[in-house]
Amino acid sequence: ENSIPHPRFCLICNYAEKIMPSLQSRCSVYRFTPIENSKQRDYLLHIIMHEGINVDDDVIDQIVNMSEGDMRKSINVLHSLYMSFEKKRINLEMFYKNACQPLPIEKKMLIDTIKKNSIKEAYHLIDEFLRTKSLSLNDIINIIFTSMFENKKISEQQKAEITIKLARLEQYLAGNINPRIQLGAIICALK
Repeated sequence: ENSIPHPRFCLICNYAEKIMPSLQSRCSVYRFTPIENSKQRDYLLHIIMHEGINVDDDVIDQIVNMSEGDMRKSINVLHSLYMSFEKKRINLEMFYKNACQPLPIEKKMLIDTIKKNSIKEAYHLIDEFLRTKSLSLNDIINIIFTSMFENKKISEQQKAEITIKLARLEQYLAGNINPRIQLGAIICALK
């Protein structure tokens, strides 16, 4: 084998900020825009047709929404569903179970639990929910964030305040601050 005097590498990632700065400084960055939902859906339908996968239409929509424009993620989720439920018709409940995501009704229940219970009661109920659903606190933050922006009853000012609190909490979680304390802080952010 002959060695090349100037080897080149191609790093492909979704989160460039997770690459060490010393490595980033030696790279040329090319950013790609997310793939349109309609194009992702069409390509998934192409795969489904050629592979003979039996899947409900609403599952395809959820895969596309969850992938946020990342075709690789869409294909991986579809593949995971196929491998888990090969001979069955794949429905939304199977999708949520496979993606380790709570059902929409469970997301609503989570928000209601925080709003309607004392901090102590909400803490224990959500802690149990986290363990039974194998969710992380980041998942809870994302659920709250998404639900908040879909709720027309919350004012823009309240949304801004809650977003700032959630962003701070997410930053603390990245710094390995005690997750039990952070769960309490997430609950308090909505009180």
